[in-house]
Amino acid sequence: MEKLSLAQLDKRMDELPMLSTVVASLLALNPDDDNYFENVMTLSQQDPGFALQIIKLSNSASGLPVAPIVSLREAVVRIGTRNIASLITSLAVIRVFSPKTEAEKNLWAHAIRVAVTARVIACTTSLFSLNPDQAYLCGLLHDIGRFMLFREAKELMNEAYSVNWQAPQQLMTMEEDLYGVNHFELGGRICHKWGIPKMIGQVVEYHHNHDLPKEITIQPKTLHLIKTIQQADQFSIFLTLNPKQLEQDPEKFTSDLEETCMQVCGPTPPVNAEELQALANPIWLECEGIIKGMGID
Repeated sequence: MEKLSLAQLDKRMDELPMLSTVVASLLALNPDDDNYFENVMTLSQQDPGFALQIIKLSNSASGLPVAPIVSLREAVVRIGTRNIASLITSLAVIRVFSPKTEAEKNLWAHAIRVAVTARVIACTTSLFSLNPDQAYLCGLLHDIGRFMLFREAKELMNEAYSVNWQAPQQLMTMEEDLYGVNHFELGGRICHKWGIPKMIGQVVEYHHNHDLPKEITIQPKTLHLIKTIQQADQFSIFLTLNPKQLEQDPEKFTSDLEETCMQVCGPTPPVNAEELQALANPIWLECEGIIKGMGID
């Protein structure tokens, strides 16, 4: 197959649907406003598809209530108002890149795991001041370029993803071989097209860069988000390849995390191995609930 150039992929991007106006409005809300809950309710009700999916997700969460949740208000209360914007964004993106094959579902599951992990890290870290919603959105979109590559060359991507891989670098090499482009540069372009805030687009574009080019100017908060996504990305890969680690002795689990998830984001990781180990089970349970609720398990 002839390699696709960035210019060709840019033209294909013009065919992508724009994100819902409901999503744009939700992302613009201030969670600290007194009327945030009611504003979320009003916006969510504007799209019946989102409302139904939110109710479904609330019933898929761990610790199910005795009676099933049947109203949007109950669902928002159960999921948590601050998480609704993140979940609706997930639902909006999955409408554009609907997973059909096992490889596509695995890619989506990875995006959810990185998003949830990044949000939890943002709420936990004492080194950086991070917005958890921004961290979630960065995690959700960090591999959006790969969704585009699946869309344009489904058979090749499914074949490539059927091979066992152990590190992100292997997949990047595969992308360069197949297309002559990488997913993160492509992802940055998609974020720009969709009007995603510049900070998030930069995280998507540079999340595999450990030494940024000197000509690139990035704010400290953006660099902190990049580190958070790098750690969350490696954590998701590690647990996906080694799910039984959740049942291991905590000290052994912590030692393995130290070797796999700490150095990837430089000498000052957002959270240390002990903190990540303590968060692992709650993160995984939340991820599985979302993945099941979105129908991609």
